[in-house]
Amino acid sequence: MLRKLWAYSNCQRSVFLVFTGENVKVGVYVDDLLGIGEKDSLLKIKEKLAENMTLKDLGAASRLLSINVRKINGVLTLNQTDYITSVLNDFGFSDCKPVTSPFALEFGGNSARDELIDSTRYRSAVGSLLYIANCTRPDIFNAVCKVSRKSNQ
Repeated sequence: MLRKLWAYSNCQRSVFLVFTGENVKVGVYVDDLLGIGEKDSLLKIKEKLAENMTLKDLGAASRLLSINVRKINGVLTLNQTDYITSVLNDFGFSDCKPVTSPFALEFGGNSARDELIDSTRYRSAVGSLLYIANCTRPDIFNAVCKVSRKSNQ
């Protein structure tokens, strides 16, 4: 019965769509499920799943894959403040000042200092920034793509 109700999302294989007449989406990460939809619909799906497996309800999500989740006055907000702070600390940029634009208009990037950067560490920093840009900060995506071009040098 459950197999008839579930289908993979066309855009993400770890997201399942549940066809019960209501609009419900369920994200799967290893053995964790995150359901999004109307409360009554989610309860029905949870009951059906409980018939086939042992479930432990952890309540409303507050953190998922380094993303903080908050619901305030019916509005769902996502941020990665803790993760971004951790990345800044890991790469020695915790004392940097915020700017309104994430990238200088002109980016040459061919200084003598470029040769002193460890390529593995550089790729790790770019990967962390790409994760942030993909999840919660699309405003830095263009800048991250530009600096990622140097990761093969």
